[in-house]
Amino acid sequence: MEAADQKSKILLVEDEESLAKGLEFNLRAEGFRVDWVSDGRKAMEAFTPGAYSLIILDIMLPYLDGFEVAEQIRKKDARVPILILTARSDTHDRIRGLELGADDYLVKPFHLQELLLRVKGMLKRSQWYGSQAVPAVYRFGDNQVNFEN
Repeated sequence: MEAADQKSKILLVEDEESLAKGLEFNLRAEGFRVDWVSDGRKAMEAFTPGAYSLIILDIMLPYLDGFEVAEQIRKKDARVPILILTARSDTHDRIRGLELGADDYLVKPFHLQELLLRVKGMLKRSQWYGSQAVPAVYRFGDNQVNFEN
C-alpha cells in the first residue's frame, strides 16, 4: 500500500447501514480514513473543501439525493474525486451523474475488489492533478489576474 493511501480521507455517503458498515470496514482495512453519513443533508454538513480526498456517493438518499449532493459539492470543490455507487443503472442516470461532476459511476451490486481498485486509481490520478496546482493570482509587471473571483 502506498503511503498516500494512509493519509487519504474518504466521505462515504450511503443510507443502507449494512452496506455502509461493510464498505467502511474494508476501506479502513486498506488504510483509508472514513467518515460515514447516511443522508444528503449530513453529507453537505460534513463536506468542507479540502477535507476529503474522495467522496463515495449513493444516489437514492434521504433529504437530498446524490445528484443534488454531487452538484453542490462541485460548486464548492471542483477537484475532489466523486465516485457514485448506486443501484440506479439506467443510462440516463449514469449520464446525469457524470454531467453533474462525478468522476466515476459504479452500479450495485458490485465486486469489492473493483470498487477498491477504482478508489485507489481515482486517488492516484487526483494526486497527479493536485501536484500541478495553478496559482489563484497571476502577476506580470504591475498587473495581476485573480482567478478566484
